[in-house]
Amino acid sequence: MTAKTKIVATEKIKKLVLSYSGGLDTSVMLRWIKDHFGCEVVAYCAEVGQGDETEGLEEKALKTGASKLYIERNLRATSYFQSCARMLFTKATTCSAPRSRGR
Repeated sequence: MTAKTKIVATEKIKKLVLSYSGGLDTSVMLRWIKDHFGCEVVAYCAEVGQGDETEGLEEKALKTGASKLYIERNLRATSYFQSCARMLFTKATTCSAPRSRGR
């Protein structure tokens, strides 16, 4: 995206759910979404075996600008996508799937 690119939403976004790992990419994206769209950002983390990596995640998400952090523990990958879909169709505006670290 260039400096001249303009983002236009057809409707005001009130709330957005971001799949949040606490890493640099999702932390920057959380702040960027909040600043550019002026909406509430709810962070969502699926614990699928990370173990201790989720410690301190809530504090980091809140400091970065999230209104809440939801952590679902001990999920399988298929459960993650089902949870994401459930949030999308019940209360949330959008949800992003995690990318593989191996790319």
